[in-house]
Amino acid sequence: MIPPHPAPVRDANGRFAPGTCGRPFGARGHASARTARLLLRDFEAHSAELLPRLRQWFLPQYIQLIVRLLPRPTEAPGSELDDLTDAELATVLAEVRTTLDRIEAGEAPPVALEAAVLPPATVNYGEIR
Repeated sequence: MIPPHPAPVRDANGRFAPGTCGRPFGARGHASARTARLLLRDFEAHSAELLPRLRQWFLPQYIQLIVRLLPRPTEAPGSELDDLTDAELATVLAEVRTTLDRIEAGEAPPVALEAAVLPPATVNYGEIR
């Protein structure tokens, strides 16, 4: 739920005063995040019937969706975890557990889990196809 904000300051002509954009800080993404959650809930409720229909009637789009969801070969971690010592693995596991607790509490986005496991050079948040 969006917390209440005071009305933005306007000048005599009804325009926003200098230094106020009219939109409360952080409110820009609320509608799109809410829409994404609604779409995800709808998909989760109807995925058993949607995916076969999508595969049957829209095969190129279905394949494109699968390709977008799969990691690229250069992004897929391979031996990074294999090369770690037991102490380093314990540290990574503790970080993952902490991050999962934060995600469940709503304090972190799910993508934070990827950052807890992968080295910083392999995490790429900016590219969305």
